[in-house]
Amino acid sequence: MTRFTVPGRPVPAARMTRRGKFVSKQAQRYLAYKEKVGWIARQNRVKRMDGPVAVEVYVYLHRGRQGDADNYGKSITDSLNGIAYHDDVQVRRMVVEKRE
Repeated sequence: MTRFTVPGRPVPAARMTRRGKFVSKQAQRYLAYKEKVGWIARQNRVKRMDGPVAVEVYVYLHRGRQGDADNYGKSITDSLNGIAYHDDVQVRRMVVEKRE
């Protein structure tokens, strides 16, 4: 089991088009967050796994607008592609819990 914490406000996955990732502020925030999660995973020496993977995500939110739980999970699993596993298609079980 590997655990790590990503400080700061979590960013839910954003819908993107080919052009949208260059002009949408939400898409830019999402891409920056994915990069941040990847760097933190590498700093915590997360090793790449083969075979089925289970992911548990705990999202800590404080006031403000809250995204859908599944979009928070997607942002984490997308961020860990090529780092914790070869591709997020390996994720067989995912638990996402929003906490305040």
